[in-house]
Amino acid sequence: VPLAEQHVLFLKNVLIPMHKISFLKEFRHPLIYCIIEFINKDPSLASVVIGGMLKFWPNVSGHKELLFLDELVQVLDHSSAEQLQKVIKPLFQRISQAISSKNHLVAERAFRLWNEDKFAEFTTDHRKEIL
Repeated sequence: VPLAEQHVLFLKNVLIPMHKISFLKEFRHPLIYCIIEFINKDPSLASVVIGGMLKFWPNVSGHKELLFLDELVQVLDHSSAEQLQKVIKPLFQRISQAISSKNHLVAERAFRLWNEDKFAEFTTDHRKEIL
Protein backbone atom coordinates (compact mmCIF):
# COMPACT_ATOMS: atom_id res chain seq x y z
CA VAL A 1 0.00 0.00 0.00
CA PRO A 2 1.60 3.28 -1.07
CA LEU A 3 1.96 6.16 1.36
CA ALA A 4 -0.76 8.78 1.29
CA GLU A 5 0.31 12.16 -0.01
CA GLN A 6 -0.47 13.73 3.38
CA HIS A 7 2.02 11.36 5.04
CA VAL A 8 4.74 12.29 2.57
CA LEU A 9 3.98 15.97 3.21
CA PHE A 10 4.21 15.30 6.95
CA LEU A 11 7.68 13.82 6.43
CA LYS A 12 8.81 16.74 4.29
CA ASN A 13 7.19 19.59 6.22
CA VAL A 14 7.37 18.36 9.82
CA LEU A 15 9.78 15.49 10.45
CA ILE A 16 12.70 16.59 8.30
CA PRO A 17 12.62 20.24 9.49
CA MET A 18 12.77 18.97 13.09
CA HIS A 19 16.50 18.49 12.45
CA LYS A 20 17.04 22.23 12.84
CA ILE A 21 15.76 22.29 16.42
CA SER A 22 18.56 22.98 18.88
CA PHE A 23 17.54 20.23 21.32
CA LEU A 24 17.45 17.47 18.69
CA LYS A 25 19.31 15.21 21.11
CA GLU A 26 16.20 14.95 23.30
CA PHE A 27 14.01 13.28 20.67
CA ARG A 28 16.38 12.00 18.02
CA HIS A 29 15.70 8.28 18.56
CA PRO A 30 11.93 8.48 17.91
CA LEU A 31 12.62 10.85 15.00
CA ILE A 32 15.10 8.45 13.41
CA TYR A 33 12.68 5.57 13.94
CA CYS A 34 9.87 7.45 12.16
CA ILE A 35 12.10 8.48 9.28
CA ILE A 36 13.43 4.94 8.81
CA GLU A 37 9.84 3.63 8.80
CA PHE A 38 8.99 6.08 6.02
CA ILE A 39 12.01 4.91 4.01
CA ASN A 40 11.12 1.25 4.58
CA LYS A 41 7.58 1.92 3.38
CA ASP A 42 8.67 3.98 0.37
CA PRO A 43 12.38 3.60 -0.52
CA SER A 44 12.19 6.54 -2.94
CA LEU A 45 11.98 8.85 0.10
CA ALA A 46 15.59 8.12 1.07
CA SER A 47 16.93 10.81 -1.24
CA VAL A 48 14.34 13.26 0.12
CA VAL A 49 15.41 12.52 3.69
CA ILE A 50 19.13 12.80 2.91
CA GLY A 51 18.55 16.03 0.99
CA GLY A 52 16.60 17.43 3.94
CA MET A 53 19.31 16.42 6.39
CA LEU A 54 21.91 18.13 4.22
CA LYS A 55 19.75 21.26 4.13
CA PHE A 56 19.59 21.43 7.93
CA TRP A 57 23.13 20.19 8.59
CA PRO A 58 24.65 22.02 11.58
CA ASN A 59 27.59 24.30 10.85
CA VAL A 60 28.50 25.39 14.38
CA SER A 61 27.71 22.56 16.78
CA GLY A 62 30.15 19.66 16.58
CA HIS A 63 27.97 17.63 18.95
CA LYS A 64 24.92 18.07 16.73
CA GLU A 65 27.02 17.23 13.68
CA LEU A 66 27.95 13.93 15.35
CA LEU A 67 24.23 13.22 15.83
CA PHE A 68 23.64 13.94 12.14
CA LEU A 69 26.47 11.62 11.10
CA ASP A 70 25.07 8.84 13.27
CA GLU A 71 21.61 9.32 11.78
CA LEU A 72 23.09 9.44 8.30
CA VAL A 73 24.61 5.98 8.85
CA GLN A 74 21.18 4.59 9.70
CA VAL A 75 19.50 6.29 6.75
CA LEU A 76 22.22 5.09 4.36
CA ASP A 77 21.77 1.57 5.67
CA HIS A 78 18.12 1.66 4.54
CA SER A 79 18.78 3.42 1.23
CA SER A 80 19.27 1.94 -2.19
CA ALA A 81 22.16 2.85 -4.46
CA GLU A 82 19.62 4.35 -6.86
CA GLN A 83 18.41 6.79 -4.20
CA LEU A 84 21.95 7.65 -3.09
CA GLN A 85 22.83 8.39 -6.70
CA LYS A 86 20.29 11.25 -6.62
CA VAL A 87 22.15 13.05 -3.81
CA ILE A 88 25.70 11.82 -4.44
CA LYS A 89 27.30 15.21 -5.08
CA PRO A 90 25.91 17.20 -2.11
CA LEU A 91 26.23 14.16 0.17
CA PHE A 92 29.91 13.69 -0.50
CA GLN A 93 30.59 17.42 -0.39
CA ARG A 94 29.13 17.43 3.13
CA ILE A 95 31.08 14.33 4.12
CA SER A 96 34.31 15.90 2.85
CA GLN A 97 33.56 19.02 4.92
CA ALA A 98 33.01 16.81 7.97
CA ILE A 99 36.30 15.01 7.34
CA SER A 100 38.14 18.33 7.26
CA SER A 101 36.32 19.62 10.37
CA LYS A 102 38.37 21.27 13.10
CA ASN A 103 36.47 19.08 15.56
CA HIS A 104 38.47 15.86 15.64
CA LEU A 105 35.44 13.81 16.77
CA VAL A 106 33.43 14.93 13.73
CA ALA A 107 36.34 14.16 11.40
CA GLU A 108 36.86 10.75 12.97
CA ARG A 109 33.15 9.89 12.76
CA ALA A 110 33.05 10.95 9.10
CA PHE A 111 36.04 8.69 8.36
CA ARG A 112 34.30 5.81 10.11
CA LEU A 113 31.53 5.93 7.50
CA TRP A 114 33.79 3.69 5.41
CA ASN A 115 33.50 1.00 8.11
CA GLU A 116 29.90 0.58 6.97
CA ASP A 117 29.84 -2.09 4.26
CA LYS A 118 27.03 -0.52 2.24
CA PHE A 119 28.70 2.89 2.27
CA ALA A 120 32.12 1.50 1.35
CA GLU A 121 30.60 -0.51 -1.51
CA PHE A 122 28.68 2.50 -2.83
CA THR A 123 31.81 4.64 -2.65
CA THR A 124 33.82 2.03 -4.54
CA ASP A 125 31.15 1.67 -7.23
CA HIS A 126 30.82 5.44 -7.74
CA ARG A 127 34.34 6.70 -7.09
CA LYS A 128 34.50 8.54 -10.43
CA GLU A 129 31.44 10.68 -9.58
CA ILE A 130 32.65 11.24 -6.01
CA LEU A 131 36.17 12.33 -6.92
